[in-house]
Amino acid sequence: MEKSYCKKFEKLSKTTKVSSVLKFSIVACAFAPQLARATVGYFFTKNSLMSDANIQAYTDTVPKFNTVQTIFTVDFNPLTANHVRDLKKIREALQEFSKKATEGIVLFGYSATSKFVAKLASENFNIKALFLIDPVDGTPPFSSKQNFPIFLDENTQINVPTSIVQSEFGTQPWMLGLPCVPEGLGAEFFAQHVNPNLLKFVKIPGSGHIDFMSPPVSKMVEATCKAGTAVKTQVRSVTQTLFKQLIAPDFMTE
Repeated sequence: MEKSYCKKFEKLSKTTKVSSVLKFSIVACAFAPQLARATVGYFFTKNSLMSDANIQAYTDTVPKFNTVQTIFTVDFNPLTANHVRDLKKIREALQEFSKKATEGIVLFGYSATSKFVAKLASENFNIKALFLIDPVDGTPPFSSKQNFPIFLDENTQINVPTSIVQSEFGTQPWMLGLPCVPEGLGAEFFAQHVNPNLLKFVKIPGSGHIDFMSPPVSKMVEATCKAGTAVKTQVRSVTQTLFKQLIAPDFMTE
């Protein structure tokens, strides 16, 4: 509410009888600064082979009131990427972002960017919830293990409300003869690191690894990952609903 209106309400309340509605407006003005500071942050991650439009189905789901969001792009070019370096960058970005997100942060990861947000969710940040779509850890094909290490280990324990969505065909080899989701390093591997009392795990029948993305999908991703047999719009719709359920107030930690 504008400050000028607040001043008018305050002046009016001192000079005349006011209705209950007007009284509420005056109270609202008094608490407006506190309400303005109660902001939940949404920290999205995507890899450099994706555009912002590819995760638009989820960024558009974020409530408009008292929220702030950002998208962090992780370098996945085998010639330039360094995930140890990028983990440090994301950690710094998250620390800066937390200054705006005074009511905590919802972390979003898709595919291999999930390993970053899952790792950080286990650290000492004010994380409200974690949403992972067909998550992947490990080293991509033709890449260095030094630059693309496995992040989740025995010390990684996630204790925030977490939803993990798994594809059906993510682990199946495609055109390059390799799967998008390496066996043993996908959704079930991530679930092992989450407090079971705070975990929601959903496998979508007929879904492929790239079906969760809004089009257009890059040719490189299409060549690497197998599409599913399910209707893609339905896959995204179900995943959107799961995201909405997670970020609803009843699913947040106090």
